[in-house]
Formats: sequence, C-alpha cells, structure tokens
Amino acid sequence: MREFANQHQQAINGDLVMRLVDIGADYERMRDFVLRGFQDDKRKELYKSLQRRAYRLACDWDLSVLCSQPTGFYRDAARLTASFSPSHDDVRRMLESYVQNMAMQSLGQAVAAGNDGDATSADDIRAKHASDLNLLFSSLVIAPQWSRGDEEFYTSLLLSPTIDINDACTLVGALLLNGLIEPDYHKFGTLLSVYEQATEETLRQRALVALAFTMSRDVPDLFPEYQEMAARFANNDATCQELLELQMQMVYSLNAEQDKDTIERDIMPGLMKNQGFRVTSRGIEMKEDDPMEDILHPDAQDKAMEELEATIGKMQDMEKRGADVYFGGFSKLKRFAFFYTLSNWFMPFSSEHPSIVKALNKSKDASGVISKLMEHAALCDSDKYSFALGFASVYENLPQQIRELVQQNNVSEMMVTNVEQMSATYIRRFYLQDLYRFFMLHPNRSELTSPFDRLQKEGKCFFSNFAYYSELLKQKASPLCRFLLKHDYLDAMEDALIDDMDDFSFLSGLLKQKRGDFEDSMTDLDLALDDNPGDPAILKPLAYACYYNHEDEKAIEYYKQLTELDPDHSNAYELRIATILLEDEKVEESLNILYRLHFENEDDLRVRRALAWGLMLEKQLEQAQKHYEVLLEKPKPEDILNAGYCEWFQGKITRAVELFKRYMSITPVGDAAEMSDRQFLRNQFFDDLHLLNAYQIDEVDWTIMVDIVCS
Repeated sequence: MREFANQHQQAINGDLVMRLVDIGADYERMRDFVLRGFQDDKRKELYKSLQRRAYRLACDWDLSVLCSQPTGFYRDAARLTASFSPSHDDVRRMLESYVQNMAMQSLGQAVAAGNDGDATSADDIRAKHASDLNLLFSSLVIAPQWSRGDEEFYTSLLLSPTIDINDACTLVGALLLNGLIEPDYHKFGTLLSVYEQATEETLRQRALVALAFTMSRDVPDLFPEYQEMAARFANNDATCQELLELQMQMVYSLNAEQDKDTIERDIMPGLMKNQGFRVTSRGIEMKEDDPMEDILHPDAQDKAMEELEATIGKMQDMEKRGADVYFGGFSKLKRFAFFYTLSNWFMPFSSEHPSIVKALNKSKDASGVISKLMEHAALCDSDKYSFALGFASVYENLPQQIRELVQQNNVSEMMVTNVEQMSATYIRRFYLQDLYRFFMLHPNRSELTSPFDRLQKEGKCFFSNFAYYSELLKQKASPLCRFLLKHDYLDAMEDALIDDMDDFSFLSGLLKQKRGDFEDSMTDLDLALDDNPGDPAILKPLAYACYYNHEDEKAIEYYKQLTELDPDHSNAYELRIATILLEDEKVEESLNILYRLHFENEDDLRVRRALAWGLMLEKQLEQAQKHYEVLLEKPKPEDILNAGYCEWFQGKITRAVELFKRYMSITPVGDAAEMSDRQFLRNQFFDDLHLLNAYQIDEVDWTIMVDIVCS
C-alpha cells in the first residue's frame, strides 16, 4: 500500500492518508506481538480484516486517482460535487421534499422558497430538484466504498414510496457507473435488495441490469459476502431466465450500427420516395398534387401507398426481432444542452422535466402533442428526450397540414400498448438502448468501462461470470451459446461454454467449424454423436466437417444416413453427395443422382448448376449449354464463368469472351486492392485447371484469352 501511495501522490487526500496510517499502525502492532512471541487465536482473523481494509482503501485510492486527472469524466463529477457532502438525512429530505412540494402544488397550496417566504412555482421546484438530483447522481458515481450503514440507507431510500420513482431509477444508474470502476459489495447488496423487493418493474429491471454489469469477474476471497449474494442472485430460475434474455438483448443493442446501415440502405430510400412534402429554403412545404398524375398513372397513388406500407413493415419486423431501429437517427440528436447534464442520460422520460417544459413553453399544442406521443412511443427514454427537444425546435415551422396530422396522433407505427410497456422484456430492451447511447455517444466515453465493449471487443459475457455460477444458470448456457453462434459472436460463445454442460461437445464442434477448424470440429462432433447416435442435428455439421477435412467417404456415409433420418430434406443431402462425387471425379455415379433429382424438380437451380458442370466434365457440351442458358436468366457469377467455359470448349470464342467480360464486370476483384483484372482472371482459370486440361487448353491458350478479355 505504501508503494502504491508513493506512485499516486497526486491523489492523496487527508482521509486516505489517515486510513493508510491506521492500517499500517495496526499491522505494526501485529508484527510486534509476533516478534515478542505472543500467541493470538484471533491473529488470522485480524490479518484478514487488515487485508479487507487495505483492499477497500486501494479501491478508493484508484477512484481518487481518476478524479484527480486534469480533465475528463470523473474530474468533472469531482469538481461538480466538491462542496456537496450531504448526510443521509439531507439526502432523504431532499428527495422526499420534492414529492411533498409537488403534491402541495397540485392541490393549489403555496410552497415557500428559501428564507424570504415567497411562493415558488412548480417549474422552479422541478428545476431546483433536477439540479439537486444531478449533484446526488454525480456524487454516487464517484462514491468511495460504502459502509453497512450506507447500504442499509440507500436500500431503504430506493425502495421508499415517499420518493419519486423516476429519482430511484436514475440513482440506480449512478450505482451502475460506480460499480464499473471498482467492486463494492455494499453497493451490490443495495442493488440486489432493490431487484428482489421493488414493486415497480422499471426499477426492478434497472437493478437487474446494474447487477449483471457490475458483478466483478475476479472477486477476491477476502469478501465471502460477494459469493453469498451471488448465490442468492443466481439460485432462482426466473432470475436466470431474465439474465439469459438480457444477454441476448445486449447482442441486439450491439447490432445497432448494422441495423442503421440496413435502414439507410433498404428502408430510408422508400420512405423518402413516398414523402408528401419537400424541404425548401423557406422551410418544409407540402407537395401539391399533380392533376395530370391521376390521368397518366391512375394507380400510382395506390402503388405508392403499398410501397410505403411495405417499407414501414420492414422496419416494424426489425423492431419485433429486437433490432435498435432508431439508433442511427437519434444518435445525431444528442448534442442538446440537456445531454451535458450527466443524470439526464439515465432519467426516465417525463414531459415535466424542466428542459422539456422550457423547450415547449412557446406552444401549448406542441406540449400536448409530446405528452400524447411519448406516453406510448416505442422509443427508449434517451430518444424520447431527443425527439421532444428536436420536435420543440421545429414545431412552429411545420406546415399547418403536418401539425394537424401530428395533433391527430396518427403515428400508430411507433406506439406500444400499456401491457407491452410494463413487460420486463420491453423495459430491459429500452434501458439497454439508453445505456448503449450513453456509452457510445457521451463526449467522454473513452474514459468509461463499457459493458458493451466487454462483450463485443473482449468476448466476455456477464452470463459466464463464475462469481454467480449455479446449476440453474448452467441450464441456460446452451440456448445462449446457440444464439451467440447464430449472430457470429464466436468469442462470446467460447466464453459462455461450460465444460460439463450436456451438449458441450456438440456446441464446441459447431464453434470450431464456424472458425474453420474442421479437424477439431470432427473430433468434437464425433464425441457428440457417440452420446446421441443417429441425431440428424449432429450428423449434418459432422458431414460438412468431414467434407471440408477431405474425408469424403465419411461425408458421403453421413449424408446417406441423413437421407434416411431426415427424408424431408433428402434432396439436399443427395445433392451434397453428388457434388462430392463430382469433385472426386466419379462423374458417372454423380450424374445418375443428378438426373433423378433434376427430373423430380426441374426448378431447382442448385441441381441444374451441378448437372451442367457434370455434363461439361463428361464432355456433353450441348446438353450442358442448354442448362447454362436457363441459369443465365438469373445467374450467379460462377454460372456466367462456367457458361463461358462451355462456349469456349465448343469453339465459340466470341460468345465466350462476352461471358468472361460479363463475369469480370460483376465480380469483385478479390480482397487485395492491388490485384489486377488480369491476375484475377488468371487465378480463376488456374483454379479450374483440371477442366481446361481435359479440353487440351494449355497455359498459352488461357493466357491469350486473359489478354483478350482484359484488353
């Protein structure tokens, strides 16, 4: 500890120094007793107590180091709260008096302000409370290690019906931020009690998220309290199910950037195409109907409406799957002054927030519209504030028609029911979106320990935190691993795998296969098959792994088993067998399968594609060409290349050149930017050298062809 203190002298303050001196003095007394030969039955207990005190001191010193930096997130919080050190009674009085004062205001009773006795308005009460709450929030973010008394006080406070529920929810966010710096079992105890005892689902779910995010993965043995609370937390099936759902919902939050790209690419063009207004230098104007449009295109309006409904439907489908569809749009609206107040990022939406009231005080209509819209809007709280502030800034400039439309509340696509709003799933989803926006968009985000980065960049799942490992939680690991595999979170899946889970070998085999390690994938899947003989779910990836590990005979054997065990998909398995036989130059055997499959379903282009290739290998070029003519109606790039081969082998050079040029025009030229068109086409020909050799086309011939195509 002394060495640590010497290295961080800039963070020294009187309290930390006194605690360090006390610990040192107690340790010196212990050493002196040992030196003098005294026996003490309590020595180990006392030594552990010193270690606990030293550990907690080190945590507080770390926090002090952060707050002593010249600038930054924690320094700002420390400066703001430098003269703010209320007692527990002061904190309770501050939060309870706000509720009492607002109740008196609603009853028409005057509320005195300060010592002068003058009555104060509801707006002034809210503004003062918002300022006080931000001070309390910031002080909790950088609060040192709590005592048992602190834990009991804040547990009682957050669960108290005499404070505003929005205040309680906001302060839970402060404990979350604090817990990401250093572990504190007393704060964890408060969060756990709130989760277990809260009757308001919003408060309960926020506590759950904070518990999941702040539980240390490296809990020291000095604090058995952690283990006791973790066991209490995870030995409940309903809690484990909520943790599973929360971990899955985190993945959807992390996909916000991809969802934004999808919306901008596939959805926004349709919305913009069908908008009924235009933006001009004078503001937003409604488009006038063209009288000739109904004559020339009588069904155009119906088609436009169908396209618009289909576009909105795509967005709704994404949202139902859990996608964060509004991140892209609202991420640009986090520069209002509102978001420079730290606690506002964590505040449940209220149309009575001082910032909203101030922004909307120019228009009663706008205030009423916002209250109605935000009551059931399918937006996280952060985006609701962005929407309200942005809406307030443009409302007066909107055309009358749009204002009337908005006042009619005709925006059902953004609405959710009361039942949905109160569901745990809904609350968690939108709180995660609030947190994601904070950790992604806050100006000082680089200083913060983001739980989203832990999952996305480090592949660490809070679900796999062995601090609260339990048999009940282990039962949820399998569906989580399958979910993470589906969404390509492979490092996270590896982190979530538990050695003694029932389907470990199967899931491990799938993971290794996804990473391209087909040899080890075969080993794991073989073990899984030993435990579950004849299981199609195992045989399918096992056959695939055998094929890519060049174990063709095994692959064919497994695919044959699958045709019997899973007859509904037998054609797909037989196509796999035929493809492997083609690659093994067993062309006649392969064609026998392909002829039958093609006869049974002439519309299956996958079968036609393999059949055309097999016929070309058998030098039945005219038959192959007929199939390629069909494939070229809706071709894949390889169809165009192979059709070019077919024409080339028949001596139709001009047509072959046309097809090769067409192939080059739609095919990316590899991953290497420096690769030329010539080199790329040479590589394609080289990959199919066995086919070219079969038709006596040597290197000179295909080199000249490359020159003709690429010149």
